[in-house]
This record gives sequence, structure tokens and C-alpha cells, in this order.
Amino acid sequence: MLLKFKINYIIMELIFNNFNPWWRVQNVPTSLVGKPREVLDPLKKSLSLKQMTLITGLRRVGKTTLIFQLIDWLIREQNISPYNILYHSFDEARLYLENIVNYYQTTVLKQDLLQVDQIYIFLDEIQKLPGWSEQVKILYDMHPNVKITLSGSANLIMKAGSRESLAGRFFEYEINPLDFTEYLIFRNVEIDYSREAVFKQTIAIEFNQFLKTGGFIEALSFDDIQLVRYFKDSILERVTFRDIPEVFSISVPDLLLRLLNILAQRPGLYLDYKNLANDLKFDQRTINNYFDYLEYSFLIQKLYNFSPNLLTSERKLKRAYLANTGFTFSLASAMIFPKIVEQFWVNFLRAKYFYRSPQKDEVDMVLANNKITMPVEIKMRENISKKTAAPLLKFLHKFDQRRGLIISLQDETEISHDNKFIQVFPYWKYWSILDWLEREGIIRV
Repeated sequence: MLLKFKINYIIMELIFNNFNPWWRVQNVPTSLVGKPREVLDPLKKSLSLKQMTLITGLRRVGKTTLIFQLIDWLIREQNISPYNILYHSFDEARLYLENIVNYYQTTVLKQDLLQVDQIYIFLDEIQKLPGWSEQVKILYDMHPNVKITLSGSANLIMKAGSRESLAGRFFEYEINPLDFTEYLIFRNVEIDYSREAVFKQTIAIEFNQFLKTGGFIEALSFDDIQLVRYFKDSILERVTFRDIPEVFSISVPDLLLRLLNILAQRPGLYLDYKNLANDLKFDQRTINNYFDYLEYSFLIQKLYNFSPNLLTSERKLKRAYLANTGFTFSLASAMIFPKIVEQFWVNFLRAKYFYRSPQKDEVDMVLANNKITMPVEIKMRENISKKTAAPLLKFLHKFDQRRGLIISLQDETEISHDNKFIQVFPYWKYWSILDWLEREGIIRV
């Protein structure tokens, strides 16, 4: 028994010293820090709050790097002792939280947690710890001087634990891949956003590459072959064969990847579970459940056929896209530019609805908030006519709305009919589109 304890102690010592190099060198190695993102400032402010900070997002999106940036900021700018900061990754070593805290108190702090004014504990990939929510709750409730920051891969963190049991004890920050503006900053590409026409060629070239990388920081320097391997090996296969089966009862994880491949070939696929089940030789309920698991883990995005009664919408026809254009690029046999641009805007605007009338008039997406409902179409063609805009105009009349949007290949104009207006922007006028949507009250930039 003593020998076993010594072996465990040695293992824990190796783990913690590896995870927490600032205990030895008094700072965070520059190789761990990386380039700061806009979300870093809100995260810094969250460290002054008693509530736990919960960082969620896809795998490889940069959650761990943000944690190291926060630790670096605490040591360098807030003068927090490196010994008062503990980091542990449950993706690498699944130890009970009580054992982690006990080792930290006896070996690093040399005193009880409650005897120190302020302690910062960062727990990475927390959903990998069985029963994590109760263990974290006890630590939080018993140690008011401990600021806890958790991270987890996408929504799986809320399935593995209990949101209800931690109610009022955390603020959540969802981390996304880089948007196009951040992508250009990370690539050191300078563009005057108020003069898009001057930089049209550069924007078009960079936007095409941005779609391939999906905004993942690690992928920015990869060539096409490396990108495919990165997304398939590091994200898609890891989530479908490891993360999802650890949370849900999955008997055929390979089916998850097959469904992703289908969506990559056909972005915006109408979800006919019965036909898919027949084609794939699986039970219809299994197909339905597996799509739910993919959505829950943020690998796909479902859209519902719009109805003024939004509850009714969720019971109607559905479409699905992969959640990131990098996923589509890595799985699709060919990257069809119009469809990948459509997917980008669906992903970026977090669209929840599309529209298909009984007469088969279709609108790619419908953006809706409490005040405004706006139809949006992606039409990658040179010229946009009133005929092209007909489905949007019909939608505006039917639902008594005033404005719609078409994102085109080159055309920039406004189409009007009976006091209904369709604004047309070329896709490369990215910032003009965002400014217009903000002025219309659809998004906040």
C-alpha cells in the first residue's frame, strides 16, 4: 500500500510540475501564451467575480491558450504569486479533484487553501472528470477565496454535469474560431475596412483561405493536405469516436462520421430521417438521435422552417449544415464555392431558421429577434434581378416585414417593390454587410 502511494505521489508530482511550469520559472513560458484575442478582456474581468468562469467551445478552438494567457496576466500584471495559481487538464490526467487539491495544499502552498487570501484554480476539459459538477460545487461552496475557472468542449460539458446544480455559481463564455477580422489580424494582413473596393482582390484571396481554415488558429499556416488531416484527425474523429461516446450511449460511432460526410457533400441538406435510415440501413430513431448528438457537440447546425409561432417551427421541416467550413473542406470531395459561402453565413450569423413555402418558394435563412424578422439569400452570381429577389419579396409581404438581404458574387444594389426593400452586397464587402445588419438591428458587432 505504501509503495502504491509513493508511485501515485511521484506520478502526481510529474503531472503537476508539467502542467504548472510557472511554479519553477515564475512565469508562463512564451510558447504557451500565443496571440491575444478580443475575448481575452472580458475573461480578465471575470476573474474578479466570485462566480466561476466557464469557458466552452469546440476542440482546438483555443480555450487552453486563453487560460494560459489569463495565468500570464495574473502573474505579470496583477502580481499574483505563481504558487497561488493551479492548472490541471482532465484531458491528460483524470484525477479526483479532492486529490488534486490535497496535493496542491501540501506540496505547493504548504498550507490550507483557506489560509491564503486569493487562489486561482483552472480546470481544463472538466467534463472528463466523472461527477465533476458535484466535486466543483463543493470546492466552490467551501472556499470563498478560490476563484475557479473551468473549460470544456462545447455543450458536452452541460450534459456531463448539471447546469441546475451550479445555477447562480458561474458565468459562461463561449469561445468560437476566429472571425474574418481576427483571422486577418492573426495573418498580419492590413486592410482599410472602410475602403473594401480598394482591397477587393486581397479580401477575396484571404476569404477563400479563411473558409478552408475555418478560423482555427492552429490551422492558419497549414497547406490543403495538412488542413484535411488536421480537421479529420484532431477534431472530427476525436469528437465522434471519443468525446461523444463518453457522454452518450453510442453503439456505432462510425455512423456519426458518416452523417458528417453526408452533410459535407450536401450543405443545407433537408433532414428526412426515414430516407436516411433506409439508405444507411439503420433505425430511424437512431439516425434522429445521432443527429441530435452531433448538434449537441456543436459539430452541426440545424435550421427549422420558419413560422411566426417559433414553437411550431421546431416541429416542422429541418435542414442541417456542418458547424464550420473547415469541416466541410476536410470531408467534401469538392469545395463548391457558392455552397461553402452559404454555409459560412449560416454559421457566422447563427441562423436558426430557413423558409420554404407550400409553393416551394425558398429562403436560405431567416434571422429573427423580438422586433425584426429578416430573410437572407446567398446568390453567388454576377447580377441580381427583381426575379432573383422574388422569394424574399414574397416573404416580406407574407410576414409583414420591410427589409431583406441578398449576398451576391459582385452586384451591389437595392431592389424595391411595394415599400419592400432588398439590399444586395457582394460577399467580399464583409464589413459593409456587418455594418448594415447592425444598423438594421439584427446583430451587434
